Amino acid sequence: MRYLVNLRIGTRLRVGFGITLLLLMVTGGLAALQASRIYEGTREIADNWLVSVQTLGEIRALANGVRRASLRSVLESEASAKNSQRSQHDATLASVKVAMASYEKRVSSPEERQRFDNLSRAWDAFLASDAKLLTLSEAGDAGLAAARSLATGEAATLFAQALDLIEQEVKLNRAGAGVATDEAATNYHSTLLLTGVLCGTALLLSVAVAWLITRSIVTPLGRAVGIAETVARGDLTSNIEVSGRDETSQLLLAMRNMNARLLDVVSRVRSSSESIASGSAQIAAGNTDLSQRTEEQAASLEETAASMEQLTATVKQNTENARQGNTLAGNASEVAVRGGQVVAKVVDTMHDISDSSAKVAEIIAVIEGIAFQTNILALNAAVEAARAG
Repeated sequence: MRYLVNLRIGTRLRVGFGITLLLLMVTGGLAALQASRIYEGTREIADNWLVSVQTLGEIRALANGVRRASLRSVLESEASAKNSQRSQHDATLASVKVAMASYEKRVSSPEERQRFDNLSRAWDAFLASDAKLLTLSEAGDAGLAAARSLATGEAATLFAQALDLIEQEVKLNRAGAGVATDEAATNYHSTLLLTGVLCGTALLLSVAVAWLITRSIVTPLGRAVGIAETVARGDLTSNIEVSGRDETSQLLLAMRNMNARLLDVVSRVRSSSESIASGSAQIAAGNTDLSQRTEEQAASLEETAASMEQLTATVKQNTENARQGNTLAGNASEVAVRGGQVVAKVVDTMHDISDSSAKVAEIIAVIEGIAFQTNILALNAAVEAARAG
């Protein structure tokens, strides 16, 4: 598994398919080898053993034809009939030689070779006796008795020996055909068993390779999906381990780098948010302090307005007193007129203060100056009044 994660996915797939194809080739090759063995066994049966049995059957039939022609030649009394049988005998004998030569080409074992040599010698011995028989038969009545004695005696015995050897050859070839058939059947069953075992092994190995390759791909992808879902929920504390150099490992490495960068960005945003919150709190505190100061200034303005109203009433009273004392002192009247002008200025100034609260500080300074002048004027008026009184 550790070896697989170091291979690219394409390489893994090629290796998996290569193993499967290799197993398929091995299975096919062994199956072809076993099939060739079955074919060789079948061909041996068809081209060797069965043909040999068939050829031996032909040899036996032709040998019987030779024997039959010899006996008929002895039994025939007319020369033409004897000649006809002799011609048939010679033609059949030539066919026997051809069949014997054909069979000799298919001799495939030392035992079969030995038996064929015995058959050839026995057949040659019979032919020698058969030639004597034909010679006696051609002698006419003089050799008839000897010919019959030879035909039923030596020639019959030698022919029986030759037929027995032919039969042994037939049995040998049938036995060989049976062995070849058994071998072919054994090869067939072993081929079935071997093919089944190889197919099962190939199937199991293919399934194992497919499972390993699939697991090596799906498991990291599942981890990547889990990490992505964790990040989507806002959790950036995942510990992402990366081992390997394949595409899935590269994906996990990229996700780990992404997670680290997101965590850094979130940390910076959090720090900035805390700074903004602290500044907002300070601004709110400043606004509260400014509001309190504004309220205090408004209260001061209200107190100043009340004082000015009182001052206006006092000035009016002083003016009345000055008018009354106009007859007493011209200077006091002039002072009173100047006091009225100052009061008028004070009233105008108060209206300006009411209209423009933004100039509170200047108004307060003006009011303080006016109040100071008024106090001086009032003091002067009082002094003048005291003098007049």
